Amino acid sequence: MSQQSSKVSSNSTQAPIMLLAVSFSMLDRLGIRLSDLEEIGLASVSSNLGRLPSGFLKVVSLLESTSPPQDLNAELLTAESMAKRMQCTRANVYEREKKGMLFSVLPPGRENGRRYPAFQISPKLDSVMLARLIERFRLLNAPMALLWDFLRSVQPSLGGLTGVELMLGVSPKRSGIDLAVIGELKKLEAAKLHEYVIDHALEGLSHALS
Repeated sequence: MSQQSSKVSSNSTQAPIMLLAVSFSMLDRLGIRLSDLEEIGLASVSSNLGRLPSGFLKVVSLLESTSPPQDLNAELLTAESMAKRMQCTRANVYEREKKGMLFSVLPPGRENGRRYPAFQISPKLDSVMLARLIERFRLLNAPMALLWDFLRSVQPSLGGLTGVELMLGVSPKRSGIDLAVIGELKKLEAAKLHEYVIDHALEGLSHALS
């Protein structure tokens, strides 16, 4: 355990305050980024972590069964990866896409190899809203990439949430979140909420195509 993170100041002589084996979620709670660590090393922590004093934590290992958390607004999967997570075949994935239950996009700079936004397989997903959005964009022959752009972008009309976060019922901790607007959206009946989101998505589509 002699290897040290390059993020730690070279003139620091403070001994580690505890030995720790952590998961990625625990690192996140401590405010430590993966980029701050080497496989085994030291990471600086602040003093506002409750019972933990200021200083350094010596990181022993990351649990092998965990993986870095993915950004709900950005993660894309191949059809094979989608099928694996959904525990079905690729044919099933394509069939669901054909029925308008899923959509895929072509990443920028690629001529083939479509990808599926991963949020679509979350058990928390408002699948009815997603299906209605896909339907409306298809009726207008609009590129699914523009739907994806709307869903992964922060929307003032959604209280600072992205469309993905709204459909998953996620409340991220970041600046720009308008709890008053979000509270009003939560009061809407499902059908009215869907129409509200669709209207704003189509407004964004109109601007994108103009």
